[in-house]
Amino acid sequence: MTSKASDKAKKILKIAANALLYLFLALCVAALLISMFSKRDKTGCVTLFGNRQMRLVESPSMAVNPQTDVSNYKIKSIPVNSMVFIATVPQAEPQRSEFFDGLQIGDVITFRYTYATQETITHRLVDKVAIDGGYLLYLRGDNPTGDATSPSDGETQVIDTTQNPDTAINYVIGKVTGKSVALGALVSVVKKPVGLALFVIVPCAIIAVVEIVRIANVLSARKRDKVAQESAAIADKAQQQQAELELLRQRLSQLEQQAATSAFSAPPAAFEQNAAQQPTSAAERDPAADICSTTATAGSSEPTTSASAFFTGATSGPQPTQSAPQPRHNSTSVQSEGAFDGTSEQ
Repeated sequence: MTSKASDKAKKILKIAANALLYLFLALCVAALLISMFSKRDKTGCVTLFGNRQMRLVESPSMAVNPQTDVSNYKIKSIPVNSMVFIATVPQAEPQRSEFFDGLQIGDVITFRYTYATQETITHRLVDKVAIDGGYLLYLRGDNPTGDATSPSDGETQVIDTTQNPDTAINYVIGKVTGKSVALGALVSVVKKPVGLALFVIVPCAIIAVVEIVRIANVLSARKRDKVAQESAAIADKAQQQQAELELLRQRLSQLEQQAATSAFSAPPAAFEQNAAQQPTSAAERDPAADICSTTATAGSSEPTTSASAFFTGATSGPQPTQSAPQPRHNSTSVQSEGAFDGTSEQ
């Protein structure tokens, strides 16, 4: 149970880390695209999508003030370090005139105004007076009694919309259409060196370390898999060789058994042939085969003739039926007499 819970927690952390990583990368890509394709006005502010800007509020002139009722307005109080989104004034006519015609009391306007130096100010429109070709716009902050960080805090600014914005020192940049306190706080922190290190450098370093560890783990896993595959291949080959060797041993044992069985059960061919030629019973044997061969008379040059050869030759053809075998002493007596006389019959 503990192992399953640990695995689940690791999986959740991995998903969260990947989500944060992808979000950070998306923000980095978005910032890169904005810096590449956006334009800047003459104040140096980035203009997005043709007529949109984002600016950071740095003074408390639009902060909450109990004496100022903003409940009926679309844009309420704007705290310090809030990000405001601005729709800029069109440069061409009649869009420019239509923009100023559409302004109403209570709208929040961002404009350039000059005291000792030219400043970018965001205040609320408190009055609008029509003049020949345009309007006089009266603007003031919601918190005029707050801590004044610039000469504009607590004062009313007047802008003539008929003047050329390219040459005028006081002109309208655009109308505030929204705000974001969280985004403004993040940007304000990142603008500082500590915030830059905390939100940019440290995450980049963590991402780099995580990716290096991840790559190292992938390479190590691939190496382990390769070693395991090679070991498995070697083991399979050894097992196959062992099986082949065992088959050879079995075959050799079978051959040895067959050879031993053949040696004891099957006689040589010559013995088989002699055994086939010899009679198998006493009735089949020729009685004349038992007669011993006699030698020629001493000193005679005639070769000895065996009785078996005689009877063999005599029996090569058809044999008549014999009633009884001939006596043996006739032939031997003749030879004996010749031997005593010292002569032999020719």
